[in-house]
Amino acid sequence: MDQIKMKHSRSVIAIAAIALLPATIFGQTALPASHTKTIHARTNPQVAQHEAKSADASAATTYDYTLVSYPGTLNTLGVGINPSAIRGAGLDVVGAEFFPDDLSQTGFLANISESENGVTERYQLLNDPQAPTPQQSYSINDYGVVVGDYIDAAGIFHSYVYDCGQFKKFDVPFAGATGTYSPAINNAGEIVGSWNDSAGNAHSYTLINGKFVSFDVPGSAQSQLYYGINSQGEITGSYADASGVIHGFLKKGNTYTTIDFPGGTYTVPSGINDAGVIVGGYCLTSDCANTGDGEMGFLLSKGVFTSVNVPSEPIQAVASINDDGVIMGNYIDAAGYVYTYVGVPQP
Repeated sequence: MDQIKMKHSRSVIAIAAIALLPATIFGQTALPASHTKTIHARTNPQVAQHEAKSADASAATTYDYTLVSYPGTLNTLGVGINPSAIRGAGLDVVGAEFFPDDLSQTGFLANISESENGVTERYQLLNDPQAPTPQQSYSINDYGVVVGDYIDAAGIFHSYVYDCGQFKKFDVPFAGATGTYSPAINNAGEIVGSWNDSAGNAHSYTLINGKFVSFDVPGSAQSQLYYGINSQGEITGSYADASGVIHGFLKKGNTYTTIDFPGGTYTVPSGINDAGVIVGGYCLTSDCANTGDGEMGFLLSKGVFTSVNVPSEPIQAVASINDDGVIMGNYIDAAGYVYTYVGVPQP
């Protein structure tokens, strides 16, 4: 159970204590395996601008937002979007939706497309019928290949690749490994994720051309959840140092760069596109770093940090960004409901 709490209580994409949300806030409707809905006017919780945290305030970008919500639930947590939509079939979003029992969850895939008739959202459960819940999908590439994880009856995390309608489980082969989780994938099929050793310490790994390699960021005491990997194999993620402070990192080959939001007490990148633009979440106070209250989203481009936030929402973060600059993120409103949004940059 401790491992489950670690995974879901302080998600990089946000969002604090999601597994501890009261069961009464969830919808009681049975979940359909698939669903389509058309929104004739784009859902727009509020059109917002980047709140610049640098001298270049003139570069503020305006986003048009669409909410992503799996039918029959009140809590939807998006984790990844496809990088380029090269198949011409709209934007794909993967993540987790939560059942009314407060603990169970399953993965989902949403496809969002737009026409003159409005925005169409198509949803399907992404759930390995041979594996127990909780399950979660984390990342999807432009070829529709999805990676995710699940927890078995013994409380051990395993990861999977979903391709052409088939789930294939995988675990790191390292001696003493007790869990493989939180994977991300790029268009070359390269995977990055986390694994636990027999002492409960968390490390990172890559899976490239069938070969697993473990790595630890210099100065890291524990790797954290959620990664991004672009087509160049550049990896972003986060780690806890010996004092428990959470920092972000960028890995290019064997070169590591620390990422800390200016004045921040907690910085957790979770997505990177092919232009090297990084997104994630940050805190400015120790209370926020400990509880998640007040977490905000950021975008890092060419060394310049920008705060990216849906106005008036108390807890939020940006989860992913594609090559067109479209962002996907999550927020918790004042009532405790979890929402996923897609933000399309406007001219």
